[in-house]
Amino acid sequence: MARRHAALSRAAVAACLLLLADSAVASNHRHRASAFPRHTPSTCRRSFDIVYISFERPELYEHVASYHTARAVAGKARVHHLNVINTHTFEYSSRRESADTSTIYAGLDVRRVDMDMAQITGYTDLWRHYMHSSTNGRDYEMLCIARFLGLREFCMTSGIDVFTHLDGDLALFDDAVLDAMCIPPNHTAWHSSRVGTFLSTWTCGEVGLFADFLLRFYVRANRTQVAVDISRAGAPDPIDDSRRAEIESEAPAFQAAGVAPHHISDMHLLAAFYAGDHAAGHAQRHAPQPYFHRDVHTEHDNFTPLENIRYLVDPSLTQLVCDDEDIFDAQIRLTPTEQQYRSSNGTWHTLQGAHFQGSECKAHLVRTLGEPVLALMRQPQA
Repeated sequence: MARRHAALSRAAVAACLLLLADSAVASNHRHRASAFPRHTPSTCRRSFDIVYISFERPELYEHVASYHTARAVAGKARVHHLNVINTHTFEYSSRRESADTSTIYAGLDVRRVDMDMAQITGYTDLWRHYMHSSTNGRDYEMLCIARFLGLREFCMTSGIDVFTHLDGDLALFDDAVLDAMCIPPNHTAWHSSRVGTFLSTWTCGEVGLFADFLLRFYVRANRTQVAVDISRAGAPDPIDDSRRAEIESEAPAFQAAGVAPHHISDMHLLAAFYAGDHAAGHAQRHAPQPYFHRDVHTEHDNFTPLENIRYLVDPSLTQLVCDDEDIFDAQIRLTPTEQQYRSSNGTWHTLQGAHFQGSECKAHLVRTLGEPVLALMRQPQA
């Protein structure tokens, strides 16, 4: 997914996105598993199922992410591509895949699941009651929230009880990542941060509770109270006037509540869900508490932002990375076996994963990583 999310999202992503090795570049990325804490089944519950979600039809970057992840975790986890179709709106109906994709995942354990959200329990109620307050488009943001209803449905129909959820623009390059993203005993979820939905491991029971919370949040007759809760749980600053037209239809509720609309996303709602201080949420703090990597294992806090790749190269460069593709290729080497970046101190690191969201180099990064995917898509059909 071409993710988004304003102030809180960027702060959350900037806090922790990419898993990096602690040492210099190794010759083979699979030799760096020791950079992560090793858990056993008795101490940590790991996922053997990875779920990506796309809206209507996967775009190239989503194929790029799931392809590289499936190669990295081959033999250790299955990759499910959950394709969400929203029949209540036609905003995404014109999107078409540019080429046949049946050959992309040949030999890889990737399963595509098409899901009509209109058939999902609770979705119609959410679609009717959703109060838009976001710097993103209405249909897109609502689907970002409603996908957790789809994940709950996926749990019930697939028979799995724990899964790892990755945003559609996050690719893993090393299977050791899965050993770090696991749920300790007496916990119900692992999140990369307190407001992170883009990289997380959930029990199906936990995602069900969150889906119920989302419905309680929006599906209420008291629209004024919904507006109050959005203002309280959303981003710190009100949505500026340049984006106010997108939520004009909801203005009466905010005016009646005497509050300004604030950008709210699934990340903000997750924070409210766990805080338990919401009028629509739990009366008491959610228990047992989920597991947050940065809070518990700070010695393994090796996430680094790749939102703006230009900030991760040698600061002596006068040209911004991606302004010149030669500069990009010289500083960020992407090969089938190693993905590297050079930090601001000039040290080379090998990436454990890449998150495309927000990067000024996103288009070039997708093209570079997507070369093997595009080559497969261009293969003539038998």
